[in-house]
Amino acid sequence: MTSNKLYSGYFIKDSRGYNFIRRFYDRYQDELQTIAYNSFDSLLNHISLVINTIELPKITRNEEVYIIGLIKVQCRTLIDQILKLKSSDNETNNDQQVNNSAKTRDVFKRISEFKLQLAPKELTIFNSIIDEETREDLTEEGINSDAYQGTIKKLNSRFATYLKELGYNYNTFFTEKKVEPLDENG
Repeated sequence: MTSNKLYSGYFIKDSRGYNFIRRFYDRYQDELQTIAYNSFDSLLNHISLVINTIELPKITRNEEVYIIGLIKVQCRTLIDQILKLKSSDNETNNDQQVNNSAKTRDVFKRISEFKLQLAPKELTIFNSIIDEETREDLTEEGINSDAYQGTIKKLNSRFATYLKELGYNYNTFFTEKKVEPLDENG
């Protein structure tokens, strides 16, 4: 089969091959753009070039079925490329999640180690900060409200120094929620 006959029979508008590729492109357009097929024409040209490079045997019966089958195989190959790309992206995301999980465990370990250095009163206040308790909750536990602010400042400074000694940046842990100083009314 000549390339002109192949093109005019299966890759011109309203031919069966053209319509199949059009439906395929419309369905997977976003995914196809990730593997460099930004337009329908680029996909159509790619598939027609690939099929033109295949040495087609002399087909005596059902030529159209054979050619449409080749077009479908090319489309499936593109789907496989898309799935492999998505799979590698998922593996990268999973690696990042594992890395983030390890970092989170490390942070909790460092906080626990810091807590071991604290006096019981300081530990109560430090835990109250983590648990976002109010001053009233602490006064119920017997913590003097006046000493609360001074202890918080001292713990803040000690924790920042502790993190710096470990090679961490204190701001890394406190970027999302800025801690505002308490006013005199609590």
